[in-house]
Amino acid sequence: MASLEQVIGRLSEFWRERGCVPVASSGLPLPVGLMHPRAFFGLLGTGPWRAAWLQPVHRPMDVRHGRHPFRTGRHLQFQVVLREPPAGEVRGWYLDSFAHLGLDRSVRDFRLLDLKWGLASLGASGRGWRLKVDGLGVGRLIFLETLGGQTLDPPPVEISYGVEYVAMARDAAASDGDVFTLPWRNDGEVVGPGYDPLRRLEEEELSRYAAEVAGVDHLRRTFEGLVAEARRCLDAGLAGPAYELAVQAVPMLDLLSVRGELQAQGRAAGLAEVRGLVGGAASLFRTGQGSPPKPKPETRVTPDPGTGDSDGE
Repeated sequence: MASLEQVIGRLSEFWRERGCVPVASSGLPLPVGLMHPRAFFGLLGTGPWRAAWLQPVHRPMDVRHGRHPFRTGRHLQFQVVLREPPAGEVRGWYLDSFAHLGLDRSVRDFRLLDLKWGLASLGASGRGWRLKVDGLGVGRLIFLETLGGQTLDPPPVEISYGVEYVAMARDAAASDGDVFTLPWRNDGEVVGPGYDPLRRLEEEELSRYAAEVAGVDHLRRTFEGLVAEARRCLDAGLAGPAYELAVQAVPMLDLLSVRGELQAQGRAAGLAEVRGLVGGAASLFRTGQGSPPKPKPETRVTPDPGTGDSDGE
């Protein structure tokens, strides 16, 4: 049976061979891998650039108390971005990556479905395909037309794999369509810890927090504080911090929606506010106005030799 470790390892190997730089996962609570700051600003830049990474994603609106066979509040995405992708090769690469994972198109039902894709909070849109294997959605390939409200020409490529879904599709009979039966590691005869003991309790507690415990006033204050701080950063010409603060506001809207405290109109207004901040960060970055000023000599701090080295902590 395919383990999550095997799926991640094989995808990393496949895209490394095609020139992708490995990027560390973002520590921000992101609902989609494309929100990673390195992806966002990398795709807004110029010149060829390719990157691939594993990104944990957080989706409060998908919590199901650990009782749903494949919908969870947290899961893993493997993300690939290709700025200036090679013409005519990307779709073939995408399908070949599944062969590298052990999914044989000659015996499995592969369906590429046309997809018009958009993400309101990022001001992102594009066209491409969603892939289903034997009826199970495993990922997408999108040619991005806009990002942060900025037009991208030529369109770069964004590829996303649902790691758990790929593992279930690879061994459909063994997993029986239930994410909680998946192993994290499977080395030959030795099967390591599984998804159930490592993740079910986390899902149960995340669900209780999102649906019952999360403080509504706290969520509203946090959203407003993040938005206000992002605006301060834009005013100071700090594109990166403004962007990171803005995307952290999205989970606050998600939690308010789960708590039943935010109707569709209010959620749309909140996402529009985030989109405006993200667009401001994109504009600063693209125009070169987001470069921070060099520190003045008198503002530099001399390290205290008595404090020792923090060892990066």
